[in-house]
Amino acid sequence: MMMLALGCPRAKRVEEIEMVDGFLDAAEFYLSESSFMYKPNLVTLRAMCMMAIAKHIDIVAFDDSDGLWSFMGVIQRLAMSIGLHQDPNHFEDMPLFEMEMRKRLWTTIICLDVQMCMESGMPILLASPDFMCPPPRNFDDDLSASTDFPSTFESATVFTESSHQYLLAKSLPLAIKINILINSNKQPSDARTILSFSTQVKVFLKESQRMFDTASVKHPECPWIFHQRTATEVFFRRLLLALHREQSLASDSISLQPESYFTSLECSYSLIILQRTFYEDSNDTDNEWLAELFKADFLIAALYVSLGLWQNTLSDQYTFGVQMPERATAKIALEACLNIWGIKIAISLDHFKTHYTLAMVLAGIESREVNMDLLTAMERAATATILTVEEAFSGMKIQQE
Repeated sequence: MMMLALGCPRAKRVEEIEMVDGFLDAAEFYLSESSFMYKPNLVTLRAMCMMAIAKHIDIVAFDDSDGLWSFMGVIQRLAMSIGLHQDPNHFEDMPLFEMEMRKRLWTTIICLDVQMCMESGMPILLASPDFMCPPPRNFDDDLSASTDFPSTFESATVFTESSHQYLLAKSLPLAIKINILINSNKQPSDARTILSFSTQVKVFLKESQRMFDTASVKHPECPWIFHQRTATEVFFRRLLLALHREQSLASDSISLQPESYFTSLECSYSLIILQRTFYEDSNDTDNEWLAELFKADFLIAALYVSLGLWQNTLSDQYTFGVQMPERATAKIALEACLNIWGIKIAISLDHFKTHYTLAMVLAGIESREVNMDLLTAMERAATATILTVEEAFSGMKIQQE
């Protein structure tokens, strides 16, 4: 039921909302009929992960994504109650198929939890010593309980259908350390520690880029490779943004912490370019819900690029090993982001607030550039947002009729 709900394109959710609600209600009913709170299993945990995704992409309710950090905490504890965080080799006589399923599901749960912690600014509940589950094995597969597993597995440098999760799982202990560092109530983080973690994340990012370059040759024109590549890059770039947040947003960051500032700016520009690639084919349901999963990341990235415009630090030069976009190029990219949010403005309150926020920020930048009164510029932007909402809801009403 959850897979059917997630698989409905946005247009179908608008035209036949009762159908999607029926899938969601059925999933909730079947879950409630199970013993998921005191006897969880792989099936109920998968369903709950899909429920978290559904909440995150706003198909459960108009504004239902604020409680995800708490919900992921419940899922994580249920997973740990059946030993998903343990190395499955510790369980005697466990079939290899079940071992791999446990590893993959645990990787998915922790990836989602890391993302929710970065978005909410709340601490991660899992400590690095608790993370004992090894990465999934690296091999091409069509897994089922009767699968004949290969006697040997590919090395980490060879691309397979499992490489995406293998790489993410390998990076999760580092991601946990970063979240503990950035979301703690301790004194400001040591700059050397931040740069050390940053270097390690960049190694994972480069490894993923090499891996998917190989994949493009091995599997040309394969859509799932695009989805894996983009999701992986978003994950690592978002980690970098979270890691450098404190240093890059300080008032003296450009002079005292230039590497953090320009790393954040470069990652942000890369993220808003990735957002545009998601919407090159607006009819692709897979692209759509993946983009919705990272919508908060794209907004944060757009705000960082806007800050670069405001502080006039964008130029087509290499700075601290990264290349900055030209100012005009960055403005075009931000306008494209605003248009994307405009297309989706009626989906949820999150989308409306995102469009409104970005419109106000761009209005402030424009007022400075053309020497316009700030209040006038913001009133124009607010009016444009209201008109966009009215047009969107008018279109929805016509479709429903």
